[in-house]
Amino acid sequence: MGQNDLKIYESLRCRVFHYGCEGQAYAMLRAIEPYLLSDFIYKHSLMRVFFRPLFYMGYADSRTPMAVVHTCITQDPDYCKDADALYRYMEQNNLLITKVIEELHLCCDYYDVEYCKERNAVLFREHIFHNINELREVFLEDFRKLDISDDEIFRIFEEESDHFYQSEFNKIQT
Repeated sequence: MGQNDLKIYESLRCRVFHYGCEGQAYAMLRAIEPYLLSDFIYKHSLMRVFFRPLFYMGYADSRTPMAVVHTCITQDPDYCKDADALYRYMEQNNLLITKVIEELHLCCDYYDVEYCKERNAVLFREHIFHNINELREVFLEDFRKLDISDDEIFRIFEEESDHFYQSEFNKIQT
């Protein structure tokens, strides 16, 4: 089960359902619903993938996912397979949602990672990096303060790396 769960998470985290944040969040919710309501191992990661576009829209409240579920079922009662169960899941996992919001806030601190042509390196805070593994170590150290597993931190790093970090490291001239 674990390996299949990882493959499912990997495929969902990279899926672009919609180019607008709101559309992406609603479509992602529909896609992850069966996994949230099962014994899926990577629920924490899926909640972050679902919540990220809402966070980018300025929603940083732990009640937001319940509001999204409510909006979905109000606009289209058949949107979710089991809207009541999904709503209960969101209610019961308020601490997880709060943790996801903390993670996304900390991710924002890393948005000033950028390539410096003069140094032919990637800069972040007072650090100079020549490869992405060096940045990963600083990231890991920061995220450990949130009291989440290293495995989850590595998944967060990969999500962020796919969107931004790797492209900055690709600019380094060898």
